[in-house]
Amino acid sequence: MQKKQPHRTTITLQPGVLEEVDRRGYYGEGNRGAVINRDLGRLYEEYRHALREIELSPAEGCLILDALNGAFEMRPDTLWAQISDSISLDHTDEKWEVEAGQALVRRLHDMTRTQQLAIVDMAERFWTQGVYDDTSIDAREWVAAQVG
Repeated sequence: MQKKQPHRTTITLQPGVLEEVDRRGYYGEGNRGAVINRDLGRLYEEYRHALREIELSPAEGCLILDALNGAFEMRPDTLWAQISDSISLDHTDEKWEVEAGQALVRRLHDMTRTQQLAIVDMAERFWTQGVYDDTSIDAREWVAAQVG
């Protein structure tokens, strides 16, 4: 089996992010790629772990995805409010057959910031990677695979 080779790319980092990367490296600019790879690996693992901790049904996950469809900015600190508005205005709880919509809103409000970030990340992946365009993928099954 052939080992996958790293893919070289160029990225633009905001000044504050670049300073954080440099604080975590041993040898300055030459080590930035290793720091970014290590830290993103840790972050994505933390998101996967946080999603597994959340007791979120596939229907609740689909309600969240639906509510965040087209959201200009998905922010963890207002996630609960966006879902509350979606339930009140668009009746997404009825659409996705979530009986306790307001209980979901309270749970979202009380989640840790990492759990909220993980949900935002899940929604961003769903909407930006075209998962919704793939007719062979059922949204409920996709959510179940993310939180299972």
